[in-house]
Amino acid sequence: GYFWFLTKTWPIQSANQAWIIGTMWFMMTEVFEFGMGLIGGKPWGTLFYAYNVFADQVWIFIPLWVLVGPYIFYRYFQIK
Repeated sequence: GYFWFLTKTWPIQSANQAWIIGTMWFMMTEVFEFGMGLIGGKPWGTLFYAYNVFADQVWIFIPLWVLVGPYIFYRYFQIK
């Protein structure tokens, strides 16, 4: 719902712009997650464990969605 709202409010002009937006959001998400984890005293192993899909961890899908979401919604609104 949030991507839909943002894309309707501020339309993305090109596929390149969508990928830039997604990449920036992805990087900001990762910097925040790892930064807060390190500030909280968590070791690197614990932080990386959240990305281990073989250990039934699904967090990796959130940042991946943040990366590709703007492009998907750009394409969706372009087709309509």
